[in-house]
Amino acid sequence: AILYFFIIRPHQKNQKEAQNFRNSLTVVQEVITIGGIFGVVRNVDMDGVVTLEVASGVKIRVHKDGINPVASPVGGDK
Repeated sequence: AILYFFIIRPHQKNQKEAQNFRNSLTVVQEVITIGGIFGVVRNVDMDGVVTLEVASGVKIRVHKDGINPVASPVGGDK
């Protein structure tokens, strides 16, 4: 029981918060990928693909699971 309250439950809570963040992505929201790439959300497809603009006119496609739910961009160059 102690293992559940100190390890399993917090991990499940973090996973749920991360999934809620990824499901609530909106256009023009600044994000960071798991790989450390800063970008602005330009499109969110229904199949879980997010189009990010990483520089003026440069767009990349990443899966929603590749968006870092913990870090928030602060003054990233675009």
